[in-house]
Amino acid sequence: MVTAAVVAYFFGKEMWDTGAGLVAAALIAIFPGYISRSVDNEAVAIFALLLKFYLFVKAVCWVSTCSIWRAYGCLLVDAGVFVPNLFEDNCDIGYSGWCYCFGCWHSVWLYISPCTGRFYSLLDPTHAKHHIPIIASVSEHQPTAWSSFMFDYHILLFLFPAGLYFCFKRLSDATIFIVMYGLTSLYFAGVMVRLIFVATPAICLISAIAVSATVKNLTSLLRAKQKVPQTGSSKGPGSSKASSKVTLDQAQPFQKNGAIALLVGVFYLLSRYAIHCTWVTSEAYSSPSIVLAARGAHGNRIIFDDYCEAYYWLTQNTPTDAKVMSWWDYGYQITAMGNRTVIVDNNTWNNTHIAT
Repeated sequence: MVTAAVVAYFFGKEMWDTGAGLVAAALIAIFPGYISRSVDNEAVAIFALLLKFYLFVKAVCWVSTCSIWRAYGCLLVDAGVFVPNLFEDNCDIGYSGWCYCFGCWHSVWLYISPCTGRFYSLLDPTHAKHHIPIIASVSEHQPTAWSSFMFDYHILLFLFPAGLYFCFKRLSDATIFIVMYGLTSLYFAGVMVRLIFVATPAICLISAIAVSATVKNLTSLLRAKQKVPQTGSSKGPGSSKASSKVTLDQAQPFQKNGAIALLVGVFYLLSRYAIHCTWVTSEAYSSPSIVLAARGAHGNRIIFDDYCEAYYWLTQNTPTDAKVMSWWDYGYQITAMGNRTVIVDNNTWNNTHIAT
């Protein structure tokens, strides 16, 4: 997560400014949806994805794309929006051969290793329900409720539209890319609740742009020097302009007071976000996967140790050579804690011969 925060800083700095990079690093470092997957391989995947997108945006904005684009032939769908813009007049026409080779290789790869059912479920949420019931039966593959968005994103759910507004005000290749990434990943997060963490980098970056732009505008208003109106009466055609100028100068103290109040509000909301992330991480995402905890009606803490008891019962009441039919990744726990063999692989990737 530390490496992802560092990449988020450089990504935000590349897209907007240093302030956006710092805010993005701070937001993603304590984001509950990302912390919840930090114990799995997705922690490395998000870092690698964010690093790849950062290098791509940097290549598009600053580096000669003619010499670097060949390494980004299969960068995901969002990057394809920028393909026509990357082939400028100074690019050698021979690079079209590289694209042709990459296209052929990608087609063969899709034929040999087609997309899984979970991928099709992203494009068609009803696909798993009708064709692969084992995927539709998992709770983390269900559509995301609004309460889950609010539980994980908190104020970022409201900063995200503001960040989109600032991105459209200052359009560039980098901001267009992050807008595409943010909207597509937010759609995927709405299709499956487990994909909330996929939208984490985009949500944090776009929200950081909103915070940085807002704070910069408010601080520039505070730093503006108040013009002292000249004394004396002025007659003639320029008197109306002078009176309107005096009115503007007199309104500056009220604008500064409003800017101070808004700055205090921004920092208060960010502090509430930090408190909320700490609470969510400690209450919802810090329990082991086999020991669950909850709060009772009177605030007392309740520990659910049913999994450990079930695995202990399995060890004591089944033969040592028994084979257990597992469901999804419970095979890892049955093998490690119950010391029993499962019928299929521990993660049930080969689901063609499992009872459904």
